[in-house]
Amino acid sequence: MIAHISIPSENPKQTALFLAAVIDGLAFDFPVVTGASIAVARDGSGTAVEVYPTTMKHHPGTGQVDPTLKPEGPDTMS
Repeated sequence: MIAHISIPSENPKQTALFLAAVIDGLAFDFPVVTGASIAVARDGSGTAVEVYPTTMKHHPGTGQVDPTLKPEGPDTMS
């Protein structure tokens, strides 16, 4: 089973470290988004929690990721 969620945080690294302790996992910097971290369970279940800075916004996209793209709109996830 894969349980995967993404959440905002004022302090992504500390939040990921806390969540890693709760799920008996490990926390890493998440290279996909600058300033993000991820907590991954060590039990092989695929459980992971991506923790993004509150200044990051999720939005649907099409095609390939453009690292130079700066999304328009609110500065926080909703």
